This record gives sequence, C-alpha cells and structure tokens, in this order.
Amino acid sequence: MDLLRPLLFSIVAVLALCLAQLVSAQSFNYITAQDLKKQLDTGSAPLIVDVQSERDYSRAHLPDAISTKAYPVSTPAQRDKLKPVVSQILSSSKDVVIVCPGGAEAAENAYKFLKEQGVPETRLSILKGGQSGYRYFNVVRETK
Repeated sequence: MDLLRPLLFSIVAVLALCLAQLVSAQSFNYITAQDLKKQLDTGSAPLIVDVQSERDYSRAHLPDAISTKAYPVSTPAQRDKLKPVVSQILSSSKDVVIVCPGGAEAAENAYKFLKEQGVPETRLSILKGGQSGYRYFNVVRETK
C-alpha cells in the first residue's frame, strides 16, 4: 500500500490539473468571412472593432472599421486603447466583430476585455482567420 500511495497521489494531481484546464478554457463566438461579407453587402453591418497595429491597418482593413491600434491587447496600456470604443458599443444595439491580423490571440484578448466591460457576449464575435483571412474585394487598402 505504501508503494501505491505516491502513484495514486500523482494520478489525482494529474486529473485535477486536467479538470482545471477544462474549467478555465474560454470559448469564443466566431463569424466567418463569408457571413460577415453577407452582412456588409446587405447593409446590416455590425460594429467592426479592429485591433490591428497601425501598420497592418494601413495595409488593409474593412470598411467603417474602428481602428484601435491596440494590438496585441496584452498589456494594460493596449487594453486602454479599447476603452473609447466601449461606450460606442454599449450605446448601440449592433453586434460587434473583432478583427486582428490572424483572428487569434489579440482578438481573444479584446473579446475578453470587452466582455469584462459589460458588452454582452451574445453580441461579440471574432472574425475567423482575421484580416488576413478576409479575401473579399470590399477591403480598404491605402496606398502611399
């Protein structure tokens, strides 16, 4: 029995860690580029919150996107760049689509922040694949 005790303890510890991972896993709402394009084409456009860097935003962004330049939304200073858009979101009934370069961590960070600020999660979505995954023609491209 003394030999089994450390083994049992290890198994319980591993199971506890796995359970903690499952409980803390965050899920996000996503919208495909195709579904977003349909909304844009039909005039039922959501609020588009773009967290790309200034350089990436100047290369390509969606029409009427609100540029926050908050990329990668991982520090308090970067999250502060999202604060001005919170009141605009809360005063609107439109859904919100968050756009980052690739549709991953920066968008997820912005999603969590906006949710913490009181934006209902039912209104939040991340553009799947980000700006780089949006391959339709209604993209604003700035030239120099």
